[in-house]
Amino acid sequence: MTHRLVLAAAAPAIVLCAAFPAMAQQQTPWAGWYVGANLGGVWGDASASVMTGPGTGAVVIPPADVSAINGASSGSSSTSGFTGGVEGGFNWVNQGILFGIESDWGAMDISQDAHRTVNSTFTLTPPLVYNLHNSVHTDWVWTLRPRFGFAGADWLVYGTVGLAVTDVKNSLTYADTSTPGRTASASSSDTKTGWVGGLGAAYAFTPQWSVKGEWLYTDFGTVSATAATPDGFVTTRSEASVRGNMFRVGVDYRF
Repeated sequence: MTHRLVLAAAAPAIVLCAAFPAMAQQQTPWAGWYVGANLGGVWGDASASVMTGPGTGAVVIPPADVSAINGASSGSSSTSGFTGGVEGGFNWVNQGILFGIESDWGAMDISQDAHRTVNSTFTLTPPLVYNLHNSVHTDWVWTLRPRFGFAGADWLVYGTVGLAVTDVKNSLTYADTSTPGRTASASSSDTKTGWVGGLGAAYAFTPQWSVKGEWLYTDFGTVSATAATPDGFVTTRSEASVRGNMFRVGVDYRF
């Protein structure tokens, strides 16, 4: 992973060096400390899956029903949401080549729900129906990212890659229509560390103030939860991967 992050961080700078060799000689106001704020939209790329198996009780879910549940497609939904927060960092500029470090914290609303409803393979009266629901949700993100690029008199283009941290909430529920009905549930809230990378461009409309547009992709790996009914009839496990695309604009002040 470390080697891949280093290569990913270097790639934008290499591309920019090849595309804009003449721009490195321009004067620039970009060096030094800055603070700012950003806002935009985030599109979740989360995926949630549920696997069910027999429990440990004297009576367990029939293997045919296990196959039917695990073979059924999930109805799922993902949402786009708001992102916005504060940022700050420091830039070093030499002959138009920029190296910087930036940190930001803000809202990041990524969520997905997966539902699965399956009828038992056995003919029963009343029918036996299995209902499973898995959800994954985040609501904030913090990043720490090196930036590499080119700076001119009033413009900046850059690539960035680094560390990302978020809190992932994951929940799993199982219920069936047996008499009495069996239920199981599990939930967790974990701080997950992942990686972030993207591209951006900025324009300085005064020596101290600038605006920027930025795309960032985040990946926080997977989270899991396991639930079992009290009588040992069934055990259910969910796994969810959490990724997101953020498109945002920002305003920065340099001092």
